[in-house]
Amino acid sequence: MRRKDREMDGDFAKQVIDKAAFATLATTNEDGTPYCAPCPRCGMAIISIFIARLKIRFLYENTQS
Repeated sequence: MRRKDREMDGDFAKQVIDKAAFATLATTNEDGTPYCAPCPRCGMAIISIFIARLKIRFLYENTQS
């Protein structure tokens, strides 16, 4: 945060997420390359499920031998 006086709290972030029509969730793969996935419907519940699916995918891909 560049300016502490302009900082918003977590409740504000949740309100923005709940009002958004779509989102792009981003993370990095193990090798540091970016991985972005569109999330067509937004809301905290949808994003929580989406993040859980990303974690499952990551675990599955990294346990294959």
